Amino acid sequence: MTTDAQVARRATPPSPKSLSLPEEDRNLPRNADGLDDIIGLHVARVYALLTFQLERDLAPLRLTPKEVSCLWLINANPGIPQAALARYFGIERSSVNVVIKSLIQRELVRAEQNPDDRRIFGLFLSDAGRDLLVQAKAIVAEHERWLCEPISSNAVQDLRSTLEALARMKR
Repeated sequence: MTTDAQVARRATPPSPKSLSLPEEDRNLPRNADGLDDIIGLHVARVYALLTFQLERDLAPLRLTPKEVSCLWLINANPGIPQAALARYFGIERSSVNVVIKSLIQRELVRAEQNPDDRRIFGLFLSDAGRDLLVQAKAIVAEHERWLCEPISSNAVQDLRSTLEALARMKR
């Protein structure tokens, strides 16, 4: 049974503005009631978009963005301990441990005991890890070009500075 409201909706022609929107955007909320003023929302939306796209791009290498980031820092800082990675990323050591454990199992990273402090293990890339990182860096570079394409180089620099400042915040 069709209600009067359903008939009225069908009879109402779409607005010219809604016709110019891509199909997937036509049913988005028209009123965000101030939610669109929340910086964290925009950061979260962009993070979701970027993570999804980068995960998809890295899938042929069987690497996640977190794994690539760890490989990248280990390569640049041979012997770095897991705790330093956790501090850099601002996450719990247990979260880094899961990533590193996976990389070690795949023989992309090896952990060696620090001769000065036997409680600490330094992380090093294997040759396979280094080779895979070269491929991943190329994918990340293309991803960055895609990301930055719609904004000016000055805006990119400003955004990078702003995000770095936000990342240094402590609560």
